[in-house]
Amino acid sequence: MTPRTMQSSQPVTLCTPQPVESAPALEIVRPGAFRVCHIASGDLWAGAEVQTAQLLTELKRDPTLHVEAIVLNRGVLYDRLVDVGIKTHLFDEGVLGSFELARRLYRFNKAWRPDVVHTHRIKENCLGGLAAACSNVPVIVHTVHGIQEALTGWEHVKWKCYSAVSGQVTRVVASGLIGVSFEISSFLKEKFPNLRVACIHNGIMNGVQGGANEPGMTRNHMGLAGSAFVVGLVGRLSPVKGIEYLLRAVSLLVNEQGMESIQVLIIGGGPLQKSLEALSGSLGIAAHVTFLGERHDVPSLLSLLDVCVMPSLHEGIPMALLEAMRAGCPVIATAVGGIPEVLRDGIEGMLVPSKDPKALAQAIGAMYASMPDRERFSHAGQERVAADFGSERMASRTKDFYMDLLGRPK
Repeated sequence: MTPRTMQSSQPVTLCTPQPVESAPALEIVRPGAFRVCHIASGDLWAGAEVQTAQLLTELKRDPTLHVEAIVLNRGVLYDRLVDVGIKTHLFDEGVLGSFELARRLYRFNKAWRPDVVHTHRIKENCLGGLAAACSNVPVIVHTVHGIQEALTGWEHVKWKCYSAVSGQVTRVVASGLIGVSFEISSFLKEKFPNLRVACIHNGIMNGVQGGANEPGMTRNHMGLAGSAFVVGLVGRLSPVKGIEYLLRAVSLLVNEQGMESIQVLIIGGGPLQKSLEALSGSLGIAAHVTFLGERHDVPSLLSLLDVCVMPSLHEGIPMALLEAMRAGCPVIATAVGGIPEVLRDGIEGMLVPSKDPKALAQAIGAMYASMPDRERFSHAGQERVAADFGSERMASRTKDFYMDLLGRPK
């Protein structure tokens, strides 16, 4: 049987951007405001891009800062920043070569004279960091959002080259580094012992569901039986997300334990979609798995789930985890990367080892058997995110880091 694949007729994104009232782009810097420029690729709309958009949205609200952005690709990130009134410059890497990008970044810095240049991901760090140093920007900050996914072929060669250059650029020009988890920041402190390193967890807008909720979204609308136990996964379909282990866990539940009521919604697109569809067919669970592709209505879909599963092999602080917990969706996740820094086993959800379908199947079965546990995890997850992982807190700590590096009072 062929796995079910559903496609939305609307423009789609993996993670749901947060709606914020639009405002005109600011052209005049407020007297006394510190100038901050963020440089991001913007070629994807995934966790790092969602975090960047939310950080800039919060920083923009601070009257002591004037925030602008440079984006290297016209995509969702560019559009979202423009929508919230952030002056955003498009330096299209699809048209400009690396040398021309670096030249334009240098000229921008000389003309605008930012106090802080803040880069995201490796290429932006290489070009943006060098251009900022050559144009005498006082503070250069780089955020490490997570561990790079495995690449192959020419993409792997390019990444290895950029990674080597980025490490040297960081050592020579960076003022400080931000890791989004304790694990990442500890790694950075060991690798760059002479640099200031801050751990600033990702944050999400509290009390905002975000996205374009489709009116009347119900299980019936999605072709799900009212009695179904619905398990969902939100993420890019790539090796690091460990989706094959979820499919193997579902196979154990269906084929060995007779759990016919389970239905799995895979929310997201990516390079592994066809192979994962083939795997679900070969495991005999195609009738239990629906591949939805990339969606713009993630909050609506989260409301349909009994459990959200994150079987990742590594993560920083995944925005999809924060979004699920904020929505009150019970979560089962692997105890990797920064996930245990957010979700504590038995308190806000359940943690299992990575690459262990049997343990994952047992956790899903336990969630299925206990409605009280699901309700307890739902409430605890919402409280945890509201208390410790709000976007305002993330922005405040980032600004404090800027001020420390500038030698200014907070």
